[in-house]
Amino acid sequence: MEEVTATQAAELTGLSERTIRRKIAAGALPARRISANRFAIAVGDLPTRAQSHELMARLESLEHRVRLLELQLKLEDGGAAARPAIGQEEIPAPVLRELLLRLARETQRLMPLLDAVSQLEREVGSTDDQEPFDIAFER
Repeated sequence: MEEVTATQAAELTGLSERTIRRKIAAGALPARRISANRFAIAVGDLPTRAQSHELMARLESLEHRVRLLELQLKLEDGGAAARPAIGQEEIPAPVLRELLLRLARETQRLMPLLDAVSQLEREVGSTDDQEPFDIAFER
């Protein structure tokens, strides 16, 4: 059984470390005390904050943002003939790069959670009224 610290649990779930520690203190999240202020939490016991359909919606939103940012980069490089839509502001290159870096970090942060949800759904199986969560991600 793989165990993580409260800090790692916070990163995996998208919750704050303080929320993780509150859940441990309230008994809502099982954890093994390692030392005075350190806990070992089984990955399988981590709370899942979002359902798979919510994660899918967020992933689709992120993918849409990537496509927009890629288009913006092409426009800045002069490689595309398309222009931004009316009312769409041009994003300065440094801001665009920062947004792409944030998007990459967010995607990396979500991957373990998406993998865990996918594994859980494979173990539990999906019912007829639910769609299976079987998307392949390239890494």
